[in-house]
Amino acid sequence: MRAIMEGISFALFEILTTLEETIEPAKNIYASGGFIRSQKWITLLADVLGKKISVTQAEDSSAAGAAMLGMLALDIVKDINYMKSFFTVKETYEPVAKDHGVYMNNYSVYSNLYSKFKELK
Repeated sequence: MRAIMEGISFALFEILTTLEETIEPAKNIYASGGFIRSQKWITLLADVLGKKISVTQAEDSSAAGAAMLGMLALDIVKDINYMKSFFTVKETYEPVAKDHGVYMNNYSVYSNLYSKFKELK
């Protein structure tokens, strides 16, 4: 199970790295969804990403946020700050620098193996 969690976390690290290279470094990372019930997984993800992760009170914050952005785009809601009151942070997970270093070593192995397996298709 841990290997699956690490593999997913490494894939998210790859996505985050690509986004940060394209746009700018992430200032805040918020987690929502069913996996927020696992403190172990969120701790692992914070260590892999090397970033603080804030967990919201609701598992469906992503869907609610998308709906609210839609309302903002349709001019149903006038001020984005109004929507912030719907999302409160329940917990924050700080990365451990030493563990992040270990995961970055493991990520290079993961990345190398992933590219080789991808070529086998």
